Amino acid sequence: MNRVTGIGGAFFKAKDPEKWKDWYANHLGLEFINTTANSAGFMIRKATRSSCGSLTTTNSNLKLPTVLRHDIIHEEIMCAGKFIRRFVTLFVSVLGCSLLFAQASTVAQNSDNSKNGMKLGDFAEFSLSVKDIKAAQKFYESLDFKTTKAASADYPTAAVTDGNVVLALHQAEFKSPTMTYFDSRVEACLDALKAGGIDVKILKKENGKAAEVEFADMNGQRVVLKTQAPEQRDGMGFEMMTPEGPKGKEKHYSKCGMFGEFSIPTQNRAASAAFWQKLGFQKMFESDAPYPWGIYSDGVTVLGIHQTTEFKETALSFFSKDSKDRIAALKKEGFQFLVDLDPTNSVLKSPDGQMIFVFNLP
Repeated sequence: MNRVTGIGGAFFKAKDPEKWKDWYANHLGLEFINTTANSAGFMIRKATRSSCGSLTTTNSNLKLPTVLRHDIIHEEIMCAGKFIRRFVTLFVSVLGCSLLFAQASTVAQNSDNSKNGMKLGDFAEFSLSVKDIKAAQKFYESLDFKTTKAASADYPTAAVTDGNVVLALHQAEFKSPTMTYFDSRVEACLDALKAGGIDVKILKKENGKAAEVEFADMNGQRVVLKTQAPEQRDGMGFEMMTPEGPKGKEKHYSKCGMFGEFSIPTQNRAASAAFWQKLGFQKMFESDAPYPWGIYSDGVTVLGIHQTTEFKETALSFFSKDSKDRIAALKKEGFQFLVDLDPTNSVLKSPDGQMIFVFNLP
């Protein structure tokens, strides 16, 4: 059976081809060919493959049924394939994020959040709801996470870490993944959250005071605050991603790479960012290309807020310079990836449905 081996080109009607040309050159670094008074074209190329397409914009008098908006071009033209189109804009943005951490990490880690007036906790972990605690633990251990001490509960629990972040596994039903903070000042946080108009539910009280509370952001992202002290875990300590990777000798890469961000999809980046900034997160970087997104940190963890429909579930994002080798090795071990953007960027899903982005760090 004959198959398509490449895309000859995509054509878009434009009132001002020169303006489009300048935008693509400035934002994507594209070099244009066959430029005329009425059109401009470029070739999409990669070092490891031949050209995969071309684009020409023209102000001809063709009456197209739909005039494509400038701000949605990215979703449609990069390369062929249903899944590639869905994830390519995410891929572009996270590559930019990874380079920014090198400049921002010192600021975030030394921050006491005094400008924001709130601190959710001194330590955070990501709590995951799982159906079978042993199976879930085995899955993450097979990704080279190490078993560590887990908080006690009335149901089976376990915890794994890469030396940087902790994934707390709970054989219980709740909104997953949940951001769980530990701090002795939950009662003070409760008052501040209520004063900020946030709907907070008290889950547990001790000596008449709130010991465990929960709330959610506008996207439904669940957050739990606990007075319970986190378990003492040797060799564990949060460190923001840099191009150089972990600095401490005790740090550990999982097979996925180094933790980069807790990626939250949203319908409104500005409103979501304002919500988290009230909770002590500082803006590290924001951009409107290829869609509105931003990186924020409270010095304890990192959030990536993405105003996009390219993914709809909160994801754990990991980066490495050798992601191509990591992805190939994982496939050889039998891991099934949900989608491959290219050989260096793929999306993995845990048996319980947790999205894991395995991306390249340029």
